[in-house]
Amino acid sequence: MSFSPKHLLGLAALALLPALMPTAARAQEVIMSGLNNPRGLVFGPDGTLYVADAGTGGTGATVQTGAGPAQYGTSGDIQSYHNGIQKTVITGLPSLADQTKGGAEAIGLHDLAFSGGTLYGVIGYGGDPSQTAAIPNPNFDSLVSFNLAQNTVTKIADLGAYEAANNPDSADSGSTINSNPYSLAALPKGGFAVADAGGNDVLGVSADGKTLSTLGIFLAVPNPLPFGPPKYQTVPTSVKVGPDGALYVSLLTGFPFPVGAADIFRIDPVTGTQTVFASGFTTISDFTFDKNGGLIVLDLTTNGLAAANPGPGEIYQFAPSAGTQTLLAQQGFALATSASPGPDFPTSIAQGSDGAFYVSDFGVSPGHGEVLRFAAVPEASTTVSLGLLLALGLGGVLVARRKAAAGG
Repeated sequence: MSFSPKHLLGLAALALLPALMPTAARAQEVIMSGLNNPRGLVFGPDGTLYVADAGTGGTGATVQTGAGPAQYGTSGDIQSYHNGIQKTVITGLPSLADQTKGGAEAIGLHDLAFSGGTLYGVIGYGGDPSQTAAIPNPNFDSLVSFNLAQNTVTKIADLGAYEAANNPDSADSGSTINSNPYSLAALPKGGFAVADAGGNDVLGVSADGKTLSTLGIFLAVPNPLPFGPPKYQTVPTSVKVGPDGALYVSLLTGFPFPVGAADIFRIDPVTGTQTVFASGFTTISDFTFDKNGGLIVLDLTTNGLAAANPGPGEIYQFAPSAGTQTLLAQQGFALATSASPGPDFPTSIAQGSDGAFYVSDFGVSPGHGEVLRFAAVPEASTTVSLGLLLALGLGGVLVARRKAAAGG
């Protein structure tokens, strides 16, 4: 399955031996189904779970994204889950997808966050922001707010325009400007942080959307392998505010996919200094901090995107002080009930007030998307040192394979 450049999702193999698998799988259930390319998850103030549904594109204008032509539609939506009931709460959101792929791998609403009781979201694009002029919708490449009662969307900030004027990635990668807002975090003192998987940076946005800034830049790094380009791209997939108030950003690697290069960075809230906080992962699509401040990492695949069979996704708990990973769930993803056309590709993770972990699954599949709930029960697990994982072939491969190979 191909992916749009600098997109996941806009997003080298991990070959854990059977002996390293947990002796007991974390109990799980499917609580939402029938989703179209589901992405970010967020809990509302009343405990309602919301999922960003990127949609399936449509039959409207055709535009050129980094992955090729895609057709515009308004098939995106937001769905909720509360007291056992799934329902659609926002409809008609902009979506782009290659219809020759049946609407798979769509670009649209990628993530959600609550601030001051209002629901906000980021809508991506995955290409040169100037190309969005051909689309009859002003909300691509933007931060938006939602009125759940009235089913309306309000544009708060034009992120693509800011990237076009300020982003250094084009000079760094030798390509045109590429913007794809992918992850959103509400800041404790107001405003937002946005991880742009196209611009390879993290943006700061004021609460009113009038002031934008660059909080962190992730330029290409030297390729240590004897093949491939001189540098490979580093692409943000998720941004979170940590227990210490700092920003944390997950990055992936591009072609030629150096082993063990998928990291999570910490951005100091005072100095802006970027340091590696956790490393040695394969295909990080999202992460979160649990109720105790522990780091929970969601890997997109078991075997890596370069493998013939990428395999199911994985949930890890990471202990930075010890440099160890605990595999919380792996095979559970394969138990999902949908008749999926391919690997599950989980795209987002959140922890509920019940302590359970919730995961959006089949994240690049139209109609097969699900949200899984992993019960918070003490179960056997296996802790594996990073060194051993690396020896077994833990590698990072950028979700946006074609983008990375092109140096975009």
